[in-house]
Amino acid sequence: MRTDDDVEGETRELGLLVDELVELALSRSRDEAEEPVELAAVARRAAQRVYRRTGRLVLFDADDCVVLGRRQGLERAVGNLLENAAKFDAGSDEPIEVHIHQGVITVCDRGPGIRPDDAERVFDRFYRADTARGLPGSGLGLAIVRDIAEAHGGTVFASTRPDGGASVGFTVDPSRLLPDPEPALAESRDERLSPERPAERRPDESRDAHPYRPGRA
Repeated sequence: MRTDDDVEGETRELGLLVDELVELALSRSRDEAEEPVELAAVARRAAQRVYRRTGRLVLFDADDCVVLGRRQGLERAVGNLLENAAKFDAGSDEPIEVHIHQGVITVCDRGPGIRPDDAERVFDRFYRADTARGLPGSGLGLAIVRDIAEAHGGTVFASTRPDGGASVGFTVDPSRLLPDPEPALAESRDERLSPERPAERRPDESRDAHPYRPGRA
């Protein structure tokens, strides 16, 4: 006989599947208006949600690039990458890394990595690599990332890091890069990132690389 825990677990998994099917459908929608989007800002908001759910810190290495795109879609794409990294690297206490440079977003972890024969398929709907069997998820998270990337004229990529772990990400078409942040966007940057401000830097740290810690002022 199945226990109440079994039923509760399967119900939760079914709910997640329904949610991701809805998100997959919405990712193809063009209803969301395009606007100037600062990629570092949407990534930090996504990191806040992942931190609340997993407690994992995120180390940022980001430029100030602004793209013409769909804010909610881009935030969901980065969030899915972070959730994926946290799931496969659950046993690590190292921060997840986010690199954002000129419209290229890469999320890195220290998990088991990705086999070459899986690298081209992890973005397919419902595809589950051997390393994912037994882990929660529907196999739709990275498919949503691909749809959002393609909606922005970009592509997706995945590989194993030379020193262990995986690098997974997507690009935005270079034609969508805006030369300078819009004045209103620049003026509201502090407000949008509050209260999730960068941690204080040590003298030897890069200007653009810092760990994300929600609630730090």
